[in-house]
Amino acid sequence: MKEISIARLRELLTYDPQTGELRWISARGNHIIPGRLAGYISYGYRILEVDRTPLKAHRVAWALHYDKWPTCQLDHINRDRSDNRIANLRQATFSQNHVNSPSKIAGRPKGIYRYKKSQRWCAHIKRGGKIKHLGVFASAAEAGAAFERVAREVYGEFAYTEAKP
Repeated sequence: MKEISIARLRELLTYDPQTGELRWISARGNHIIPGRLAGYISYGYRILEVDRTPLKAHRVAWALHYDKWPTCQLDHINRDRSDNRIANLRQATFSQNHVNSPSKIAGRPKGIYRYKKSQRWCAHIKRGGKIKHLGVFASAAEAGAAFERVAREVYGEFAYTEAKP
């Protein structure tokens, strides 16, 4: 992928760190109008094109705010992929970014599963590529609470818990 300089971004875009909005500065072609919100939403992320190069808006926002490209992945703290306020962005490793995600099964707390034989709930957490069993519980809520307690210890500020927004 072609690298776009931050100087080039500054020629084309403005960034408001309070709202997270990127706006075009000057007209280019038929659909880029000065002052118009830059980009479109794809899979929840705002994407824009600069010199025929697609860029994720959160990475552009980071570059414009800090005057350097991020050195690793960026995590949206509130998990809203289109919320590009600088206060909502933080650099993260792949693992840190991954643990700040909800359960893949709707309505079920993260880190738990139902043990079919006893119909009880088990909690587990993955750390360093290994799964640690946290216990067997009578309810999904109890198992979820056990996972959340340990997740806060293991993953720190990146831990996804139901208590987060």
